Amino acid sequence: MQKIDRLGTHILLDLTGVDFVLLDEMDGFVNWMEGVLHDYECEVLGVQSHKFQPQGFTAVYMLSESHFSIHTWPEKGAAACDIFTCGVSDTQAIANEVLRWFMPINYNLKKITR
Repeated sequence: MQKIDRLGTHILLDLTGVDFVLLDEMDGFVNWMEGVLHDYECEVLGVQSHKFQPQGFTAVYMLSESHFSIHTWPEKGAAACDIFTCGVSDTQAIANEVLRWFMPINYNLKKITR
């Protein structure tokens, strides 16, 4: 069996203190995020998103490098984001873009090398 040194980088990003409107605006975020992923050399293979009633959304981007997902709770001012990539994609830079979009009061970022 061949030893594998590194598969990729996985970031778990939890946001709190985010504006309700930003957490409820699915279409704008989904379109913007697809551009961000492209800018950071990710190949988007597909996107699934769902708008919840009365508020919130979830979106999952299937990438050739792995995946990006987000789930929002506007009523709590919170979101949970998962970014896992292999290869040359910069997960930290992608996480920074998410932080710029949502402008949370607080966030918790965990980085895991897999």
